[in-house]
Amino acid sequence: MTSLLDLDGEVLHGYWSAALDWVRRAAAGAARGRLLDLGAGTGTGALGLAARFPEAEVIAVDVEAASLARLRDKAAGLGLAGRVRTVEADLDAGWPDLGPLDLTWASMSLHHLADPGKALVDILGATRHGGLIAVDGAMRTSVPGIYAIGDLVPGPALAHKASDEGVIAVEDAAGLTTHPLEYIDIPRATFCMPNVASFGLTEAQAREQGYDVVVGKVPYGAVGAGTVYGDRNGLVKVVGETRYGELLGGHIVGAKATELIQELVNARALEGGYPEVARLVHGHPTMSEAIMEAARAADGWLIHG
Repeated sequence: MTSLLDLDGEVLHGYWSAALDWVRRAAAGAARGRLLDLGAGTGTGALGLAARFPEAEVIAVDVEAASLARLRDKAAGLGLAGRVRTVEADLDAGWPDLGPLDLTWASMSLHHLADPGKALVDILGATRHGGLIAVDGAMRTSVPGIYAIGDLVPGPALAHKASDEGVIAVEDAAGLTTHPLEYIDIPRATFCMPNVASFGLTEAQAREQGYDVVVGKVPYGAVGAGTVYGDRNGLVKVVGETRYGELLGGHIVGAKATELIQELVNARALEGGYPEVARLVHGHPTMSEAIMEAARAADGWLIHG
């Protein structure tokens, strides 16, 4: 049995090309009730399909026997052992004949490839966007029925961004109304000491884009919680514009910054500006009061600062 760890990128590329050919052949005789998870890995997809479609048989295919063993253990623990069938694919012997499948719900993992985007371009004919895969607001590639998310597509390479893109892709695939992402407003979180978090535009970027910029800055030490939690040196900075009170960006350095930034992200998503944040009553003593005071500073009526 050949292991993926023994294969170079060229062989892996051929491996996935053969896999796609196999999927296309199976699709020709598609029959509902038999669902495919190709490249099952940890088994999240297969177990999700089994839970979502209780009448269906889920077939999980992978080349790693250890991954399939773990998947069987998980299925047994969830009471799904009789619903999920695992198949080990032997790269030397070719792909197993599983009979007709319902490929309306099929997934394929490309995580073993050094450049998954290249596989989508070369094998499927997807369009590139720079070094990434071009997608629309619903995460659709240029190839009908093929979606791409996460580090394969433009936008910040962040897990929470990829997770929401997955929701969007599944919603669109299921025919539901979905929402495109505003990538500039995705919170950026750096878990160092101290925490660093931001969203939206920097002050310099806002000025470059022609906004009449206003800035509000408050140190953590201006609010009681800064002393309570032992961080008086942190800083909250709010970037806004004066015409409509729009919240353009936020930047925080200090304890719990990665948590605090979400308030500003939510305010913008709900079409609130820094004047609205300034007027919201915040609990005391809390670190979030620094957000309120920075918004007040931007609005011209800082009280504690």
